[in-house]
Formats: sequence, C-alpha cells, structure tokens
Amino acid sequence: MTRATNKEHLEDIANEALGIIHDWTNAQQLNLAAQKTEAVMVTRKKGYRRPTFEVGGQHITTKKSVRYLGIEIDSGRRFKVHEETVGAKAMKTAQALSRILPNIGGSSTTKRQLLSSVVHSQLLYTAPIWEPNTPNT
Repeated sequence: MTRATNKEHLEDIANEALGIIHDWTNAQQLNLAAQKTEAVMVTRKKGYRRPTFEVGGQHITTKKSVRYLGIEIDSGRRFKVHEETVGAKAMKTAQALSRILPNIGGSSTTKRQLLSSVVHSQLLYTAPIWEPNTPNT
C-alpha cells in the first residue's frame, strides 16, 4: 500500500518498494509471479491518470477492482463489485440448495432454516469491514 499526492511520486515509491520485495524474494530463492501481480487505485478522484508499476520487468496497470482475501476491493471504496459478486454467488447457492429439497411433500422448517443460514452467511461474509466504528478485538 502506497500513498502519494501525484502520479509520478506514487510510481516512484511503489516501484522502489516492489523492487525491494522482488530482490528479497530472489535472495530467499523464491519466485515471484510478476505476471499475476495486480494493483488497484483506491481513490474517489475522477479523471486521474492511471499509474503503471513495474515488478521484475513486468508492467502492472491498475484495475477497477481486485479480489483480496475474499473481498472485491474497488477503486471507489463502495463495495459495489463485491456486492454483485457475493449476490451472484449466494443466488447460485440458493438455487443449488433448493434443488436438493424434496419436490413432493416439501421439507421441514428446520431443514429450510439450515439451508437458508448457508446463504445468509455467504451474504454477510466480510460485512464487519463495512462498519467504520467496529472496535478492534
């Protein structure tokens, strides 16, 4: 994570940090998959020029969103992409679980509650990060 006031300064800081990381991984005899590296510009500014970063000779351009630890982080910090992704996943799960239930005679309330709790958990996963006043525990 890097912070700067203009594009050139941001590129300088980030590229220096990425170079240090690349050199360290090489010294530890680890391979960094530079072609898989992703970056997102987290800002609410409009009309900014997208920076380009470099790692191990690979150029990395910023994307509108990246997936990190199960969360879609978008550039505007609005979680719209995350909501759409999780909503689609929960819908698929609900459809798959509804096909499991017996067609004749229905299912018991406890079974329906159990299956709906799976979808509910998928929808609320990572929800605490949206609350700005969540205490650190």
